[in-house]
Amino acid sequence: MPHYKINNPDFLIDPTATLAHMRSEGVLVRIKFPIIGLCCATTTDAVARGIFKETAHFARNPANAGDHDIGRYY
Repeated sequence: MPHYKINNPDFLIDPTATLAHMRSEGVLVRIKFPIIGLCCATTTDAVARGIFKETAHFARNPANAGDHDIGRYY
């Protein structure tokens, strides 16, 4: 699967063509962020909302956001 560099000067000047190509590939594409590296990104709002509403991977309530005892990391 190819990846897209979002810091490419052509993309920064006019992202329209690249975004259209990303959308034509499907709802999930790989992009390369500076410093972070390769990541996956959604190309539609509906898919992004569906992923973020998935409670198995994301906590909407901070009280449910994992272990509260951070002392074990130090």
